[in-house]
Amino acid sequence: MAAFLAGCAFAQREEPHDYDLQNVDWHISYDAEARTIHGDVTNAVVLKDAESQSLWFDCGPLSIHRVAVNGVEAGYHWENNRLTVTFPKKERSGQRLAVEIDYDGSPTAGVYFVSAAHAYPASTGAVYTQGEAEDNRYWLPTYDFPDDKATVEGSIDVPPGQFALSNGKLVGIDKKPTAWTYHWRIAEPISTYLISFVAGDYAEGKETLGKLPVLWYVPRGTEAWGAAAFAGTNKMIDLYDHLTGFKYPFEKFSQSAVPDFMFGGMENASCVTQTIHALHKPENEPLANSEGLVAHELAHQWFGDTVTCMDWSHAWLNEGFATFLPNFWFRSTRGQAEYDADRYNIFQAAIMSQEMTKRPVVSNRYEVPMDLFDGQIYDGGAARLFTLMYQLGEKTFWGGVKDYLEEYKFKDATTEDFFKVMSRVSGRDLDKFRDEFFYRSDVPRYRVSREGSNVVIRQAGPGYDLDLTLSLLGRDAIEKEMPAHIHGAETIIHAPGLEQDPAVLDYPVTAMVGIAYDGASSDRDFMRVYRFAPNAAAKLAALDRFKGIATDDDLLLIAREETSAPVLRALLGRLSRNAVPFLIQVSRGLDRETANAAVSALNRFADDPGVKTRLTEIWAGDPNEMLRNNALQGLLQTAKDDTVARGAWMIDSQDDMFRASALHWWAEHDPSTARAKCLEALAGPPDEPLKLSAIAILDGLKDAPGEHVVFDVLMRLAREPSFGSRLAAVRDLADYGDPKAIDVIEPLTKSSLFFISREAAAAIQELQRK
Repeated sequence: MAAFLAGCAFAQREEPHDYDLQNVDWHISYDAEARTIHGDVTNAVVLKDAESQSLWFDCGPLSIHRVAVNGVEAGYHWENNRLTVTFPKKERSGQRLAVEIDYDGSPTAGVYFVSAAHAYPASTGAVYTQGEAEDNRYWLPTYDFPDDKATVEGSIDVPPGQFALSNGKLVGIDKKPTAWTYHWRIAEPISTYLISFVAGDYAEGKETLGKLPVLWYVPRGTEAWGAAAFAGTNKMIDLYDHLTGFKYPFEKFSQSAVPDFMFGGMENASCVTQTIHALHKPENEPLANSEGLVAHELAHQWFGDTVTCMDWSHAWLNEGFATFLPNFWFRSTRGQAEYDADRYNIFQAAIMSQEMTKRPVVSNRYEVPMDLFDGQIYDGGAARLFTLMYQLGEKTFWGGVKDYLEEYKFKDATTEDFFKVMSRVSGRDLDKFRDEFFYRSDVPRYRVSREGSNVVIRQAGPGYDLDLTLSLLGRDAIEKEMPAHIHGAETIIHAPGLEQDPAVLDYPVTAMVGIAYDGASSDRDFMRVYRFAPNAAAKLAALDRFKGIATDDDLLLIAREETSAPVLRALLGRLSRNAVPFLIQVSRGLDRETANAAVSALNRFADDPGVKTRLTEIWAGDPNEMLRNNALQGLLQTAKDDTVARGAWMIDSQDDMFRASALHWWAEHDPSTARAKCLEALAGPPDEPLKLSAIAILDGLKDAPGEHVVFDVLMRLAREPSFGSRLAAVRDLADYGDPKAIDVIEPLTKSSLFFISREAAAAIQELQRK
């Protein structure tokens, strides 16, 4: 903790901004074809210094035409993404200033222009912004760090008949012959990275929760796909209202779908931006499903938007909670077993992430803030929240969350702020829990052994303190459950009478803990631990604990008996060839997700005649394209010629998944055909998903001897302004290995978008080595 605080300069601004940002009033017009913007913004601030002559804003490489302070022309200087404004006269602390900035530019980050060619499944393009973490400065000169909130007004000019969405409430539309201006206002203070607009030819879907409008906007022509993705969000809001005890805080909730998006979704306050790939055909549900994405971005309206991390080192307060809350939505709609299974999977993902990153959840060491946006703050944050909830009890936990939201609403918070509230509400000192779980670069790891009449729990290093339960199993049931307060290097629990029977620590799986067991284990132990398991999480833990010990017959036996859908799905992937008839039976079941898991398992035995027959039935006639594509994978595995691939190439499907599968088969079995088909896809009509698949496959194909066709196509794609195609092409050119690509890639190292600049820099290093 002391080391963290000593290094906070890495996460904080290098110098204070010496003012309180009160309001951001901006107006944007754009030329989509030229990819340019013109804007003006008035930042209303209140000075903090006793006496000031200047202030600064974050500002990307824009052309500044005029700056005025309270209506009087002011001096300004731009350098290194900072605009310094000099006042006409010295101003005192408490003075409110309106700083107006007029500008234009051609941003390479922050605002994105997507043509119809990259807009699948839409047939029209779009313009959108993406501010997190610190990219709004590239289109909007303002303070661009999360620790200062402001109310916001935004106006966007669009071609007549088109639509523009932004934060808050629609104030009005000024319809002129040359442009329509949409005027939005959000009355609640938000961090500036949450400022957003989306513009284009959009259709509206609408539902309500009481008087709250719950809206979604999708490109015209995709309304049915949009309803499949977003309808029912009002019920999620209702659940989160009751779960947190804090009512949804903004005047509307809306979602829009944009093409060529670099993320799955973005939680812009009251106007979430989602990837267009969230849209799907209704008939492909539930295998095509956007519930998790919607539930995650909605959760951010409370955690991230209402209360925002003070700086990016505490980003888990945003992302951990947004990964945590959707589990309770699924508990309400899919049942306790799904919730328990999802919790177990989050624990396992969090432990794996910790092993990979070797850093604490709260970390101030990063090159750019997005370096922190990995499994540590998503699954890692959620796993620690689950652990805390079960340590405190669910009722106490949610009571603390409610007080946290009330105390810090429309403010910024740190990990310490959160735990201060949770300690007060629970009546427990949580400093040790906070320091162990959020400021250390490891996870609890316990080793359990039976030593005579004792159960001994050991841990290395400084260790973790946790209150768990030790379950002692008899022949027919859980014989005894004992509290286990684990602390220090060794915890001894006296448990006479059941020395030869299994002991299970944290049987219900309530904590993010790695547990190993000493001593020999048998398949009989497995059957007891599995069958006595108190929930789905415990069953999944048993499958992992006894992997390689449970016999094929045991696994098939329990699969036939299993009534929990998430556990059965996990079991299906562990079954052997002796289970083929059972897998075929399950693939015909009404539960489509379980049927899909059965098809994935059948693909491992695609050489079996009965399996091939069943996969062919699914591929030929199932109404769900996701299930059909899964069966297609198995058929392609055993295909002796390209008959199946050619058939798949002729069929349209969501995201062109069938053609992508065919491309992958040709890439493995017939590279010359694969190369020709990839080039055909890249030269053909707009189809962004297939183009991205083709670019990825070209990575391993290169050119035929004496040709430069693939190289030339990749060079063209690297010059395209789209995000996905350009990024993929840069990666391919690095692998292709021709130094001539440096001339095209080198300018991209200066892109304001760090995804592009970082990938371009890495590509040049690789090409120079070659």
